[in-house]
Order: sequence, then C-alpha cells, then structure tokens
Amino acid sequence: VWVKACDPYAHIAERPKHPQRVMIWLAISMMGPAEIKIVGPRESFKSEDYCKVLEDFYLPAATALYGGYCRLAHDNAPVHMSAFTKTRMAEIGVEVMPWPAESPDMMPVELAFAYMKERLRSHYKPKNKAELIESILKFKDDFLTPKYCQDTIRHIHKAMNQVIDREGFPVRGSKD
Repeated sequence: VWVKACDPYAHIAERPKHPQRVMIWLAISMMGPAEIKIVGPRESFKSEDYCKVLEDFYLPAATALYGGYCRLAHDNAPVHMSAFTKTRMAEIGVEVMPWPAESPDMMPVELAFAYMKERLRSHYKPKNKAELIESILKFKDDFLTPKYCQDTIRHIHKAMNQVIDREGFPVRGSKD
C-alpha cells in the first residue's frame, strides 16, 4: 500500500491478516528453560495431552535440574485444573504451587512469552509455519538464558508488591 508522507495513518505497522500460529508449552526455572513443546494451532490439547507434555518435558527437566525436588507453577487453564490432570499429576509426583487465577503479571513464563512474541515480530519476522517454529527455537537458544530466566522469576516479588499496593487489581491498566 502506498501512502503519502503526510498521511496520519502512515505509521501504522502492517500485520498479516492471518498470522502463522502454534501453541507452545514452555517451563522456565532459575537454572534456565526446559525444552519447548510446539503444538500445531489446529491440534486439540486436552488434559491427557498436557499430562503427556509434563511427563515428556517437565519431569526430565525437573529431574535434571533439581533432582525432582521442585514445584510446578501453572495458571488455571482448564487442562491444568481438570480432575484427570490433578489425578495424573499426583500419580507421577508433580507438585503444584497454588497460583492465583488470571495473574499474568505474576507468572514468569507469561513474561517470557510476551518477550518472545515481541522478538518474533520485530527481529525474526517468520513468513510461514516452518520459519515460525525455527524462530521460536532460535529465540530459546538466543534469549532464554539462565540469567534471563532468573531475572524474570525474580520479577515476581516486585509484581506481588504492586498487586498488593493495587489491592489485587492488575498491575497494568486502571483499577476502575
């Protein structure tokens, strides 16, 4: 699209109408990230699938990094909170930290996802699904360093204080 230099809307960045999408499972810890599980956008992801990801990705990382002595923090997505998931996690020995619902300001992995999305848009700019997957894996190698993971996890303390100061309201945006 050609626009005149004086056009007030010329600064609006182009975005694809239907961007490439995938679903990602990622865990980060003070020791660094676990392996990333990438699921296609049209694939269903049920409680059984989530538990399989925990068995194949979370448990090996938890064992390698912490000898299995760690707890999982996840949000309250339906696949995380289903009876099947709770039963299976108890069977395989996954301990879960209680976590407040709808709290992305305090969920370190959500901050990592936001950073990844920003880098994908501004730096990698994938044009198809294969490039998107390659870019996600490159982002993990380039940016999800142990130091980044540590800083992101330490941010929780600051976010918790901000949430307390705002009487439970979101850190970003208005209380009203």
